[in-house]
Amino acid sequence: SAKGDITVANPANDFKGAVNLSGKNVAIAAVNGLTLNTVTTTGTLGIAAVGDIVQTPTGVITAAGTATLASAKGDITVANPANDFKGAVNLSGKNVAIAGVNGLTLNKVTTTGTLSITAVGDIVQTPTGVITAAGTATLASAKGDITVANPANDFKGAVNLSGKNVAIAAVNGLTLNTVTTTGTLGIAAVGDIVQTPTGVITAAGTATLASAKGDITVANPANDFKGAVNLSGKNVAIAAVNGLTLNTVTTTGTLGIAAVGDIVQTPTGVITAAGTATLASAKGDITVANPANDFKGAVNLSGKNVAIAGVNGLTLNKVTTTGTLSITAVGDIVQTPTGVITAAGTAKLVSTTGDITVTNPANDFQGTLNLSGRNIAVVNVNGLTAVLNATGNTALTAGGNLVVSGKTKDLTTVTTNGGKTSFGDITVLGQLTTNSNGLVSQTGAAVITGTSNVYQTANNVTEKVPFLFTTVPPVISGGPDLSTSSDAYKKQREFARQVVTQLQTSLISSQFARKPEALSLTPDVEVIQSTSDEAGSSNLRSQNGKRIPSSVLKIVNSGMKLPANMAPTANFAN
Repeated sequence: SAKGDITVANPANDFKGAVNLSGKNVAIAAVNGLTLNTVTTTGTLGIAAVGDIVQTPTGVITAAGTATLASAKGDITVANPANDFKGAVNLSGKNVAIAGVNGLTLNKVTTTGTLSITAVGDIVQTPTGVITAAGTATLASAKGDITVANPANDFKGAVNLSGKNVAIAAVNGLTLNTVTTTGTLGIAAVGDIVQTPTGVITAAGTATLASAKGDITVANPANDFKGAVNLSGKNVAIAAVNGLTLNTVTTTGTLGIAAVGDIVQTPTGVITAAGTATLASAKGDITVANPANDFKGAVNLSGKNVAIAGVNGLTLNKVTTTGTLSITAVGDIVQTPTGVITAAGTAKLVSTTGDITVTNPANDFQGTLNLSGRNIAVVNVNGLTAVLNATGNTALTAGGNLVVSGKTKDLTTVTTNGGKTSFGDITVLGQLTTNSNGLVSQTGAAVITGTSNVYQTANNVTEKVPFLFTTVPPVISGGPDLSTSSDAYKKQREFARQVVTQLQTSLISSQFARKPEALSLTPDVEVIQSTSDEAGSSNLRSQNGKRIPSSVLKIVNSGMKLPANMAPTANFAN
């Protein structure tokens, strides 16, 4: 019709050959199938058949208005890429395939089988449009976006998506097969979001996967998320062939993050995981160190250099690094009963307000371990080098040599397997208790305000070591006044007297003075004979004439100079 409508919609019509249609508003129906050739409308298009609706190989549909294609029992295949549906499209049939040279606007789409939507431009839905596809659905835009984000959509089969920016939503779950975007990806469902066994997601831009009530399992190791990833669901698992950049991640259950490369966070990214969290990088680093992160369950970590932070406490399960390890929390840092930490490089455990308790005897801190917290307890299967910053008490156990420095209140150390104990610069604002399976030595300044009970084992004999310096030297601000009537002079003199008294009563009379080699003697320091009554009036050399080691006496030199008239009391060389 040159200017009018075509309405041949009696369902008893039977067009056995190809049909050409041209008019304003066109409606046609058939008792069997329909084969469309050239179809052109300046208005709406209605195609209804009981059987299949197909196109000839050269057939082209051009519809200016809303197009409705409905097959009661058959397939709809109008997939010539030259078709041009300018208005909204309604589709109803068994297996449905449609293509457009420009974009496609979908209204009501229902299939009892597969669905294939192909366009050069954007594929979108009307505000009230709903897609219900019983079988596999494929939506592909060569140059445009795909936005089928009506939450009432129901994709019952696997979904393939290919486009620039892609967004899809579903009233139930979503099963993803091949998904490829050159831009962003948005997947939203009420139920589970999963992949087929061979499904691969490749997203060039930011990806957001959100399930209102279900799990998210996109754990195919071939996935490639090139942009930041947002995840929200019950139990969430994601994997990638390269690295992963996490933005907002929220789970009400478990969290599993696996990548070959680095696992990192965006500057504003926050992870909130209610259940067990597992982050594993096969070849890269893990850096999820935003202090707002909240890991409520146990955490498993595996990577090269690993750094994690939590706004509350952290419960560590299996932690393995081939490089450094950094654990930071506001609350307690603890281990599960079966949790084991293996850190090949330098490790740092910091709790702002809580305790640190990592006492599994299988732990293996192979590099220096920096510890900062309230009460600290560490057990290590091999040797351990620990640097302390504890506001409470510290207990260290090493299955080999132990080297300890830093500051704590009470300090308890234990070594096994013949491990020696060495103290660097150490401040113990309380009691020192040491049970060393090997020799005890001191390489730095020691300040111990409480009692010291230090035992070492040598030649299968356990003996008590006289740890000498249990008195804190006086701190004189502004430069000491060393006149004999000044408080500074009196404090210095009293400290010197106490030092000498300890030397007399502990070192000279002890069996270690008779075996000074146990104290790792050095030849460059000796104690000069004292003649001052106030200093104790004794010869401070060990009984066999060996010099007392500088490591034992170093504390006396930490900024303190004795008055000249007390020089005989204690003359120590640095």
